Parts: sequence; C-alpha cells; structure tokens
Amino acid sequence: MAGKSTSNIAPMIEREQRLRILILAAVAVAVVALAVSLAAPSGSGARRCNSLALSIGREQCLYQLALSSENATLCGSLGNGDSNSCYITIAEETKNSSVCYKTGSANGTAACVVYIANATDSYRLCNGLSATYRDSCIGSMAIRDRNPDLCAQISNRSNGTICSSAINLSEALRSGNASRCSGVENTTDINTTLAILGQSGIDSYSRAYSNVSNYLVYATFFGNNQFGSRDFCYLAVATQARNRSMCSDISNSTLQESCVVAMLQPVQVSNSLIYNAINYGQLAGICSNSNLSAGAAENCSNFITIVKAINTKNTTLCATLALNFSYECYAELAAQYYNASYCNYINNLTLSNACVENISYNSTAALNGTRQPGYP
Repeated sequence: MAGKSTSNIAPMIEREQRLRILILAAVAVAVVALAVSLAAPSGSGARRCNSLALSIGREQCLYQLALSSENATLCGSLGNGDSNSCYITIAEETKNSSVCYKTGSANGTAACVVYIANATDSYRLCNGLSATYRDSCIGSMAIRDRNPDLCAQISNRSNGTICSSAINLSEALRSGNASRCSGVENTTDINTTLAILGQSGIDSYSRAYSNVSNYLVYATFFGNNQFGSRDFCYLAVATQARNRSMCSDISNSTLQESCVVAMLQPVQVSNSLIYNAINYGQLAGICSNSNLSAGAAENCSNFITIVKAINTKNTTLCATLALNFSYECYAELAAQYYNASYCNYINNLTLSNACVENISYNSTAALNGTRQPGYP
C-alpha cells in the first residue's frame, strides 16, 4: 500500500508543477497585454493615431499609416507639405498617376506623373498634364528612348523640332553615322541650337563639343550666327571620328574649312608616341592643299606651330606667332602640362590670370576623373 501510494504521488506533483508554470505564463502574458493596452492609444488605425495628444506625433502616425497601407485618403488629413509628399509617394509606389493630381502643387503633380510615365513606359499618361508640362513629359521619354517619332506628339512644334533634332544629333555621335544629321533642324537661331545641344546630352568635355562650342561662342558674342545647327552636327561627328572627308557634308564654307583644320588637333598631348609620329611637313601640306581660303590656311599653319610647340615644350615657337596666337600657344602649353610658369609669357595681365585659373580648374577636373589631360 505504502509503495503504491508513493508511486501515485510523483505524477501528481509533476502535474501540479506544470499547471503552476502554465498559470504563471498566462499571468505574464496578461500583464504584458495590459501594459501595452495602457501605453497605446485605444482603437486601431486612424482612430489610434487621432487619439495621440501631440499633433506632431499624430501627423507622423497618420503619415506612416497612409504609406504602409497605401491609403491615399489618409493623406488628406495631413498638413499641406506632408500631404503632398504622402500623395506623391503613394502614387509612385502604386504606379497610380491619378493620385498625383491630388497634390496642391503643379510642379509636384507634373514630376509625379513624369516619374510614373517613365516607370510604366506609357507616354499617354503625360496627356493629363497642362500643355507645357505635357510637352516636357513626352520630350523626356522621347530622349530617354532615343525615339524622334515620339517628339511628334509634342504640341509645341518648335519644342518638338528641338526634341527630334537633339535625338538625331545624339545618335549621329553615338553611332558615328553622319547621315543622322539630316534629321537635325538646320536653323541659324542661336537659342534653338543651344537647346538642341543641351538636350542631346553631348559630353561637354568631348572634342566634338569643344569644336562646336567655339563657334557658338563666336556667334553669341557677335550676334551673327551664320552656321546652321545641322552643320554643327556634321562638324561634331567629323571631328569626333577625325575623318576629314566628313567635312564635305557641311554646307557653310567657313565652317567646312574650320572642320578640316580641326582634324589637325592631337588626340592626347600626354601620349608622346602620337606626337613623335607627327610629320609636320605633311600637316603643312594639308594646310596648303585643302582648298582653304587665305585666312583659313594661315590659321591652319599657326595651329601646326602651336601643336609643335606643345609637343616639344618650345616657347620660342610660340614667340614666332602673331600676338593672339602666341598667347594661345602659351596658354595651351600651360594647360596641357599643368604648368603655370608658361602663363608668365603672356603679357596681358587679364589673359595671364585666366591662364592660371584654367590650369587650376583642369587639374582638379583631371584628378576627379571628369577631364583627361590633353585636348578635350
């Protein structure tokens, strides 16, 4: 009997211990739940946010709730700045352009729609915007996709022409195919030409841009642009490809001659092998046998002297040139070798200071990887 009683007691004790543990666990859970309920506002969702005492906390709570639930209706209960941000964020996350129009900002709405139109490859979403924003929206997609046909959807004819011209210029440079230049509007309007260049995405440090920009500066300064933007396209492609035969596509005789002269520019001054291979007699022959006008032939000859001076670091050659060309020669030497001492040969204080500043800029750009030593 005693043994049997003892054997029954052990399981009973174990059961009681397990029961106590379960009870204690249940009590602990209840205590935690009670603490949470006392610490948090009553209700759920928006009601819980609205029960917060501080307006800052309430707005933040509603803002996060709107974003997490992608519920744009909640954005309307926020302040102007937060509500616009809320609408735009939800619109972009859900790719729902209709939400973009709930903002009180025309710029914000346009930026929101453009983002979604690009993200969904749907230019028709741009049609809901006002004319100016619509054109900008379609233009951005056309240039992104390199699709000049899409530019025809732009309501402002002038902007549509700039759009298609910029794409054709960009593609001509990218492919090296000068025939694409025929799709560039041949206008002499300087502002239109600048807009075409700006939208084309042409590298401002490239040789092509350097040659084109020189004539744009001339045209802007003298207010007499005789060069068509299509000719600038041919000039850019020819100089980038270093192909003199392409210069013949240029209709303006002055720009065509300049294109031939531009072919003489060295590829990179720091590469001595290129310069050691230069046959200056052959270059001089190009100047005299390219049917250049007297003025262009002289400029061609001066340029060869500058190239030779740079290659040999010979300032004496610079001194043989006419004043303006000699200044350019010294400045090029200084720029190519990042050596300000060459600027001291320039007697004009303003130009000498500009020479020094240019070295500082180019040195920084080269270190940052945005400009390579040598000609652009």
